[in-house]
Amino acid sequence: MMFTKHLPYRRIFAAALTLLAAFSCALPASAVPAKPVVWLKNFDAACRFAKQKDRLILAYFSGSDWDEWGKKLQKEVLSSDNFNNWVEKNVIPFNADYGGTAKQDLFKKQNEDLKTRFQISVVPTFLLLDSDGEVVARATYENLKLLPAETIGKPVAAIEYLDNIVKNRPETEKLLTQPSLTAANEYSKSHKIPVLLLMTNPDPAKPPTPMILETEKLVQSQRFVRWCNVNVSFFRAKWPAPSDKTEDGVALRALINKFKLGPADAQLVMYVPSEESFRSRTMAWNVTELMPLMTKLQKDLPLIEYQGTTWLNDVRLARAIMSQQNKRCMFLYFTDNTEFCEKLEKEILKTEEFTGWPYHAFVLVRLDYTKGVDRPKWLEDQNKTQADLYAVRGYPYCILVNPKGQKIGEAKYMKGGPKTFLAELKKVYDKDIDRRILVGQDEINATPAKE
Repeated sequence: MMFTKHLPYRRIFAAALTLLAAFSCALPASAVPAKPVVWLKNFDAACRFAKQKDRLILAYFSGSDWDEWGKKLQKEVLSSDNFNNWVEKNVIPFNADYGGTAKQDLFKKQNEDLKTRFQISVVPTFLLLDSDGEVVARATYENLKLLPAETIGKPVAAIEYLDNIVKNRPETEKLLTQPSLTAANEYSKSHKIPVLLLMTNPDPAKPPTPMILETEKLVQSQRFVRWCNVNVSFFRAKWPAPSDKTEDGVALRALINKFKLGPADAQLVMYVPSEESFRSRTMAWNVTELMPLMTKLQKDLPLIEYQGTTWLNDVRLARAIMSQQNKRCMFLYFTDNTEFCEKLEKEILKTEEFTGWPYHAFVLVRLDYTKGVDRPKWLEDQNKTQADLYAVRGYPYCILVNPKGQKIGEAKYMKGGPKTFLAELKKVYDKDIDRRILVGQDEINATPAKE
């Protein structure tokens, strides 16, 4: 009898590994099991990672051991390889859990603070946040649930929904800084917004103080930058020396004397040029805990009166009003003496129906492109920038924008009068509201968070 010689175990094992590797390479990417999502529990750490990797944070507010909707979502969507792969490539995952397990005790206060800060009234809730903790978009179970036509573990619609938000995230903004104090005052007057003056008083013979360092962090914070670019005329300067005879030096000393300001390492002064006293003065802040400063600045803004019955032509003023009144904005690109502009004006804009809901829901801005009209240079430049921003080439044309500055829809002249036109506006408006605020059906379809 002949016996076959056995291969050494090591050779057999190596051959098996080679076959396994070849088989794995032949599998489609979607078939390779993904690593489960590791949800960060420390919110500050999530913000740091988001800044380092230039990503949005996917913040998941859950009730892991009692919320049935969350358990269902976990099984059908959140534990799928498709979802895990998407999260790993696109966002920084963070979870604030309101379950009853002892593991959450370490982050209990943090999570309660976040629930108040972001107005979390139901779970599951998802927020897309930038690295400064600013809300980009909000989603609930209804937005991410598995659709009836989908297979468990293959949530196509949920991933498409989140992916669309990430791809349309707000771009990084530069801080709009006026070239001089005089220019800042003039810009303030023309756009009806206050001046925010950032003054530092560094000692060149010594290392930067903590507040000088905080100042550099502040002007790089996208939360602060976006707020300033909407609400104020911003100017940055150093405390003027008595010997400084420059225009800014003279103007700054006059302002210091008017408001009786004292020197400080760093200070933010908000004022309206026509008023005799400043609105607010802040000499300490912490960029890692920016909420107190931003709340104070927002509270100290002079109220802009706008009833909604007037069409504005100033985009900067319109954005400031949107910020204060939490309205959406309708930009109407218009030119006189064209057939469809005349039809839109007569059949829709001047009807009684249009003076109802739109006046309450929108800040109305008319951007006039009529040829042969003499306009200030700033208005010409503004209108050109706005047309280029949305690639507008025909008139009339309506662009609808939310308080975050994101385009949420558009509209053109359509037959059917105000009823048809307003129905289209309402559809766009409601979709944006539903995406950001937990009201109505969202409250019915989700379980209340534990107190």
